Amino acid sequence: MRLSSQAEMEEGLRGVEGWFSPDEAWALHESIRNLSPERPITVVEIGSSRGRSTIAAGHALLARAKGGTLYAIDPQNDELFGQLRANVEGARVQSVVNLIRATSREARKEFGDHEVDLIFIDGSHEYEDVRDDLRDWLPLVRPGGIVAVNDPFWWGVARALRERLSLREGLRSPRLMQNTLFFSYLPDSRWTRRDGRELLQVRACFLVARGGGSLLALTGASRVLPQRLKRPVLHTMFRFLIRCFSWLLPTAKT
Repeated sequence: MRLSSQAEMEEGLRGVEGWFSPDEAWALHESIRNLSPERPITVVEIGSSRGRSTIAAGHALLARAKGGTLYAIDPQNDELFGQLRANVEGARVQSVVNLIRATSREARKEFGDHEVDLIFIDGSHEYEDVRDDLRDWLPLVRPGGIVAVNDPFWWGVARALRERLSLREGLRSPRLMQNTLFFSYLPDSRWTRRDGRELLQVRACFLVARGGGSLLALTGASRVLPQRLKRPVLHTMFRFLIRCFSWLLPTAKT
């Protein structure tokens, strides 16, 4: 089954729990579908949860003339892994999805030097883990490939990304779709004035998100909220910040 519209994507994700929106899923789908049409491609996903992004990526690979493979990496417990597998099979994308039940670091050791065309990072949001994900996997991304990061303005994720956003790195042309930030990976290209301007724009977004997080901490909300409400409230706050300041960045094509 090949999806041909965002409306079909939304219908295809119905019943699959998760925060990854249909807009983000379609942006990921189109990013993968349009990569290197002359050959099969390799996609790596760090963090699959119940499979919303996994399904979107799988459908994109099925829509490609030359196909490809998705390596979906997540150290899940038995219950979550069972749900993920069932959702992938229910979406009929299992032929292009390789589910890897391991941590990012463990999977990277087994991956070798195999080149990657797109990496989607949505695993642990702790700074050290995101830092290690970027350090370990970026060297495998082909020049001209794509690096996509979910929850880019979450504190730990933002800090790790800020360290990679410099004139010495290859993350260029940021495009934001709701709560996912897409970059073109161009490590060998010369920086232009536009690259420099976009770098400042991304850093401004990080600064705004950091200020919002500090405000939340000052109000004491992060300490008094019940654990079951903390993530939804924080997630809503970040989505509000992103919506308010998304005019600073180009929107990912859908």
